[in-house]
Amino acid sequence: MELDPFNVHFQSFRAQIFVALRRYDEAITQARDVLRSVLGQPVASTALLAALHHKGMENEVMAEWKGWENLRGNRGDIEAFERGYKEGGYGAGWKRLAEYQAARFSLKYTNPFGIAVAFGRAGEDALAFDWLDKAFEIPKD
Repeated sequence: MELDPFNVHFQSFRAQIFVALRRYDEAITQARDVLRSVLGQPVASTALLAALHHKGMENEVMAEWKGWENLRGNRGDIEAFERGYKEGGYGAGWKRLAEYQAARFSLKYTNPFGIAVAFGRAGEDALAFDWLDKAFEIPKD
């Protein structure tokens, strides 16, 4: 099947579907194809990180994630992750990032889904689900 080269959104969602189907190699290929044409495309980037993570490719996850965060200007996130990584490795890096983002949540909007993903990658499942719940809370203001 030939894909529409101009429809990066559907191509990105295709990568997400491959992740959901646990077809990680296809997700990686699809996401990287999109990212070659639209650097930093968020859906493709998310699919790529998830597929790499599920394959246990920690160095690749970190490299891709840092590149994406640099594009977005999130130096503080990178520094938080790196501190945790130095303290205790891959899981500790994600936990430190999630804690850093959670601490800023009331000061500056941070997507609760991203915090949930970071806690999930750290193996902190209960905290991941707490943050997913926050994503559905109705603002009190």
